[in-house]
This record gives sequence, C-alpha cells and structure tokens, in this order.
Amino acid sequence: MVETIIVGGGIVGAVVADKLQDMNKDVKIIEKERKVKQLNSNRSIWAIIPPLCGDLMEKCLSSIDYYVQLSHKYGVIYKEMSVISDKQIGREISMNKLKEIEPDVTVPESIKMYIYERALYLDGEKLLEKLTKNIMINEEVIGYEIKDNKITKLHLSSGENISVNGDVIFSTGYLTGKLFDIKDLEVYKGHLISSSSSFTLNNIFFYNGKIFLKRRSSEVIISSDAEKTTDNKINYEKVKDAVNTVNSIYPLSHRILVSVGFRTASSSKKYVIEKIAENALVITGFRFGFAMAPFIVDEALGLLKSGSS
Repeated sequence: MVETIIVGGGIVGAVVADKLQDMNKDVKIIEKERKVKQLNSNRSIWAIIPPLCGDLMEKCLSSIDYYVQLSHKYGVIYKEMSVISDKQIGREISMNKLKEIEPDVTVPESIKMYIYERALYLDGEKLLEKLTKNIMINEEVIGYEIKDNKITKLHLSSGENISVNGDVIFSTGYLTGKLFDIKDLEVYKGHLISSSSSFTLNNIFFYNGKIFLKRRSSEVIISSDAEKTTDNKINYEKVKDAVNTVNSIYPLSHRILVSVGFRTASSSKKYVIEKIAENALVITGFRFGFAMAPFIVDEALGLLKSGSS
C-alpha cells in the first residue's frame, strides 16, 4: 500500500492520521520530539469554546462531536460543560444562578456574566498518545526534494533521506517557517499555567481574557495572553497577570508550574492550507488549532484528493 507521510505529530497531524486510517490508508508520522509529553500541542489548555471561534463557531461545535466520538473510541477522559464569561458569549446569568452552579467563584456584583452551555475539555496528551501509537518516527525533517512537481524525498536532520511514494502532509505548526516561505504566518507565544485548588470548579471560565478550568481533582490550568514573539523564555509579567486575574475570583494555591508554547497564526485571520506540490500540502491553524483541526483536515484532504491547486 502507498504510504502517506505526515510531518508533525501534534494535534493536527494526529487528526490527519486518524482520518486517513479510517479510510484504510497506510500512514506514518515523522515528529522531531522524542516523547508525546514534549509536543507543543501539550502546551494547550485542550478546551473548545465555540463562541471564541467567531464565524467558524458551527464548525467548532461539530469538532466537539468529533472529539467526543474519538474519546469514546480510544478511552480518553473528556468532559462536556458550560463556559462562563464576562464577555457576551451567550445568555446573561444572574449572580444567584452563578453562585448556585459555581459556589466557590466570587465575581464582583458590578460585572455582568454570561453563559454558553456547550464547551469541551479532554485529556489531550492521552489522546495524542493513542492517535500516534505505533506510527510515529522520531526524526526532524529539515528539507525536501521536488521533481516533476512532486516531493520525492524528505531530508532528515540525521543525514538520512526518506523516499516518498505517496502524499506528504506538513502539519508543522509554529516551525512551518523553517521549511516554507509563507509570508502571512506569524508566531505567538503563550503560557500554560498549572496550579491547584481545593475549591469546586465545575465549568470553564473565560474571564478578563484568561481561560481556566479544573483538569483533575485539584489541578487548575490557566491559559495566559499570547504575544507575538518566538522567544521561548517565560514572561513572568504575563504569568503574574494571569494568576492574579484567576485568583481574584477563584482561590488558588501558591504552587505554580509554567510551560511555554507557540502557535502559528495567519495575519489574514484564516487558517492556512497551501498546496506546495502535486502530492503535498501544508496545514496550520489560526488561533485555536485543537478546535479547528477536524474541519481543517477535512478540507485539506479534499484538496489533496481533488488534485486542485
């Protein structure tokens, strides 16, 4: 069977693999990181909040359906819940009702709060482990050869080459610029902050620009504001702002762990699917790669199958 090679084993590449395997395609993922835990995708909060998807909200709702099915298929823990925000993302919720469903969250009474009743969190690291098991090779692709408008070889950092007989899909995320000159791509840095709390938290909160939720019995994870930079150092001011914002309405412990992650965004405010050869294309998401991966991948596979440019 002719093999499809996927370069990049984050959530987009993993979804590509899942969908191709459902079509009985033979797939291989080439990923530079040695362990799933080290993947950039794991610097994500692993939540889908449909109102934040803007014009693509309906597609993000369908992504929830896809991931719920996938979670059942692979035995991955997930939770469907509401998202509560100081932004007008849904219907207004009274302070009495908020206190009823979130007794340990204290929001100033002068602030209007809103609720949207369908969002998703899942154990993304476990999902990646399941989706990439037995099909991932730990190598870094640093170049490629094109002949007669087809990619024929991939060059690895080890000095070896891989011959290409089928299609190649590059889901290279924030490292896309190392292989391709796609002018409107921008890299943003964010922080995933882990803390803990003994207090109840039943839903996802999007408050003062910060997203936070309870992942396990006591672990609280927070997503900080993103900034346009490729610097991988922790921005302690961003972290402090995120922690203080959450702590102002929901009590956290003093234990804080921080990891830095990156995302690639298109300045044209749209995800990128670019055909670079007859048998190859580049996929990367805009803003919320996890939420958008299922329908971006469907569109990309349709483009590759059609042979259109």
